[in-house]
Amino acid sequence: HDAITYRRTGKPLIVYVDSDYLPNYGTRFDNRRSTTGWVAFHAGAAVRWCSRRQSGVANSTCEAEYYAAHDAACAALRMRALLADLGLPQSAPTPLLEDNQACIKLGTNVFSNSRKSAHIDARYHRLRHEIVNRRTLRFVYVPTADQAADALTKPLPAPAVRRFQLAMSGAVPL
Repeated sequence: HDAITYRRTGKPLIVYVDSDYLPNYGTRFDNRRSTTGWVAFHAGAAVRWCSRRQSGVANSTCEAEYYAAHDAACAALRMRALLADLGLPQSAPTPLLEDNQACIKLGTNVFSNSRKSAHIDARYHRLRHEIVNRRTLRFVYVPTADQAADALTKPLPAPAVRRFQLAMSGAVPL
């Protein structure tokens, strides 16, 4: 029996975010739309997660990851508000654990005027506003091997799926 186990850890809310760019699984459902996946941890286990196809077609891995990070950021902001209402305010910026360096650079304003990112809709840059201006969120690089959201975006070998499943349940730390 697997169950989600929450503990008083004193650790802040953290969110792992990932995307699978232009998946091609050889099915009739292939539509060139990337898959967004994210999982939020609090009290030692997953409290919320998401896996879904993105609404549009991304032009690059960076763009697909940025769209996924935006989705995760919106959820993180709602969870921060809920935790504050429950008397558990988050004093530090919530980490968004991301394995794509270009996405991290885009989200931290490193190439804000780049021709490569000019086409990205302004609404997705709320992520950048929360990171750079408000400092409620922050990107943290995580190696792909430790990316808990990876299991929500693509088929993985059974041992990797089991490892992430145990981490999400709180049975083992990542």
